[in-house]
Amino acid sequence: MTTVFVVQHGEKERVPGDPGLTERGRLQAALAAERLRPEGLRAVSRGPLALRHLMQRV
Repeated sequence: MTTVFVVQHGEKERVPGDPGLTERGRLQAALAAERLRPEGLRAVSRGPLALRHLMQRV
């Protein structure tokens, strides 16, 4: 059986355009990664936020 996890992005800065994550948002992303690590994910899909958010070290 396939399990799907849906995770919303962390808190983002309140600026126009393509904002980065706030310090709190980076912490939220790190906690989500820590929680999901044992699940052994085989694929990840993302929404339209900039790829740089995925490339940030959390």
